Amino acid sequence: MNCSHKCYGIALAFAVGLPFTFICTTASANNNDKAVTAAASQPQGAIYGSAVAYYTSNFYAPSEYSSERSVGLDGKIGYRFANRQKISLLLSGYDAISGESQGQYWNDGWLRHQIPTLYSYADWLNIGAEEGLRLPLSEQSRRDDLRTALRVGLPFDFSPSRWISGLEITFRPRLAYNFYEYETRGGNNLNQWSLDNLLEFYYQPGAHWSADVSLVRVTNWTYKGTRVRENLQHIEELGYHFTDSMALYLNHTNSGSYYNPELGGGGGLSFYDKEHSTWSVSFEYLY
Repeated sequence: MNCSHKCYGIALAFAVGLPFTFICTTASANNNDKAVTAAASQPQGAIYGSAVAYYTSNFYAPSEYSSERSVGLDGKIGYRFANRQKISLLLSGYDAISGESQGQYWNDGWLRHQIPTLYSYADWLNIGAEEGLRLPLSEQSRRDDLRTALRVGLPFDFSPSRWISGLEITFRPRLAYNFYEYETRGGNNLNQWSLDNLLEFYYQPGAHWSADVSLVRVTNWTYKGTRVRENLQHIEELGYHFTDSMALYLNHTNSGSYYNPELGGGGGLSFYDKEHSTWSVSFEYLY
């Protein structure tokens, strides 16, 4: 059954229009402020971005059928307004140099709008907001006829620096609605809703070394209203920061699922297993 294009158009207009409506409103407000306080200095916006180059491997021998190795590049460019709100475009791609599907591929891109602070308490709690519009560039998205997805998030940032200097804790729930051309593909029900919850612990005690541990839980619901078995992923990352704008990272990722009486059994989630664990080394440049 064909999905509603009307809903897609409304969501697309909302996702794209809200950030730019905000931009126009902010610009108008700034102009009024300048007219009243012409002598006062005004904070300025700025362009920012990042580039990340990486190599990933699951450490199977290159001649083995299960071997997966790739090199990739992630890029982000955005604009930070004087009131700290941001819009950004994220694009990434990779070259699969071994494995079942060798070749060059795009990942899905994102157009994002972020509000750093909706509410803050003292110096240890900050609640922000974000919204994103998905750009269906990947092979899987095009194969499933994904038109776009609208995602909203509410990050909670905790900074217990008064007790442990350099520690940052983030909890970020994000809810996404997918707009597919059809509700099924190849006899399989496609996912209409997706909820992911991220819990992250980031620790940087000094200028150079950092450690990051994250746990992600993802739940999907199909167009039939059926809840799909939850997926779990954990990520561990060790970083060395040469400067404020350049860093090198070593990363380990593993994924799995857990037993649910309603949805059936899962393989569980371990720290390391040969089948699902991947390792990567990446270099990041910020500007």
